Amino acid sequence: MKRWSMTLLAILLTFTALNVQSRGLHFGIISAVKDKVKEIVEVQEERIRQEAILTISITAPADSAVVTGIITIAAAASDHKGISKVEFYIDGTLKAQDTSSPYAYSWNTAQYSAGLHTIKAIAYDTDNQTASDQHTVTSYSIASGWQNRLVDSVGGTASGTSLALDSNNNPQIAYAFANEDWTQSDLKYAQWTGSSWQVTTIDSSGAVGWWASLVLDSNNNPGIAYYDATNSDLKYAKRTGASWEITTVDSTGSLGSGTSLAFDSNNHPHISYADYTKGYYNLKYAQWTGTSWSTSTVDTSVDVGWSTSLALDSNNDPHIAYTDDVNNTVKYAHRTGSSWAIQTVNSTEVIDGHVSLALDTSNNPHIAYAAYGAFLQDLRYAHWNGSAWDITSVDVDIFGWYVSLKLDRNNSPYIAYSNDVSNNYSLKYAHMTGASWEITTVDSTQSAGVSISLALDFSSHPRIAYCNEAGDLKYATWNP
Repeated sequence: MKRWSMTLLAILLTFTALNVQSRGLHFGIISAVKDKVKEIVEVQEERIRQEAILTISITAPADSAVVTGIITIAAAASDHKGISKVEFYIDGTLKAQDTSSPYAYSWNTAQYSAGLHTIKAIAYDTDNQTASDQHTVTSYSIASGWQNRLVDSVGGTASGTSLALDSNNNPQIAYAFANEDWTQSDLKYAQWTGSSWQVTTIDSSGAVGWWASLVLDSNNNPGIAYYDATNSDLKYAKRTGASWEITTVDSTGSLGSGTSLAFDSNNHPHISYADYTKGYYNLKYAQWTGTSWSTSTVDTSVDVGWSTSLALDSNNDPHIAYTDDVNNTVKYAHRTGSSWAIQTVNSTEVIDGHVSLALDTSNNPHIAYAAYGAFLQDLRYAHWNGSAWDITSVDVDIFGWYVSLKLDRNNSPYIAYSNDVSNNYSLKYAHMTGASWEITTVDSTQSAGVSISLALDFSSHPRIAYCNEAGDLKYATWNP
């Protein structure tokens, strides 16, 4: 249609020019009109060519990324006539083709030697025209099963661990390092560069970094919510570029323990935390509006919110799992509009320790926690089935204080947790396969399993950041 419009315009202008000529005007006017017509047509035809061009780009992994294990190669392709297929090549060899968006291929790097490899994606349109994109990545081989690595060890006590993986599966960890009596502690941040851990001290202004909660926004920029015990304030640190900006979120009382952070679809931070101003815990919630922090109290019951876990659903509505230390139960709050609906998850069990919340693809909550069984504590898993809470026992007699829950893309639960027997912690991991739980011990050395944080990589393989009682920050990975 655009081509016919330009042709018609050219004819009309040419006819006008001939009319002018017939009236005896100078030939230069006709020539100028014809030149203008030609220019308009050429510009429009170039615009049509640009709109019709076939394009493809590899969206993951990034060019020059360091990869290991099974990774997902993803590509975005477009053409005005439609895409018939996208082919994926590793080192020049065709490995797979995908005929529908999103275009992806799962590559097991363990089947290739360590070093540089070339990833290429070729898109075909319905006329069999092609376009391609190419990335170079570095792979490294690792042994199968659980592998534990030391991240940081400077003496003192490591705690408050929080783990996140960026878009290239590289781990980033927020944590606190403190002296023995916790009168001085620093908020620290460790990032895997692809070959080594880069450790940065973000805040060292007193006893800070407690209850660190780390999340990455859609641009891989880290944000950390944490407790400043020196001033009894809730604080928030955000990195943009190479610098960190630290702000005080709430300072009207004794605030900030039990911290949990989440980003909404606009990359605005939301935080759940405890208020101890009255001498007992109340559950509070803060959100960044785009210009300022807005804070509110969610539950004013006595001693609720010592441990909190926050998640935002697909509508950016907050959901919070938290402890009730008076009734020894787990509670769940969900905001719709301006009001909060609060439920008790387990009314017949005595809980002790942390809670961890995740939302499935239907925005239903899943919660992991420890509750007293016949002798010691049992690890429990609760999920909302649409009308009630289904609660199952995952592991028994664990005395588990720390717990971290994640769901994969199929809504299957994964739980990392501590097992404290005779004051000797070990790190354990449970994964639901079908109707049963598969349980393994990840690390049982030097009282491992303190301050646990779990993440899943592209292929739903578990990654765990944790501390031991020797003051070491460690990172565990599982590979097939």
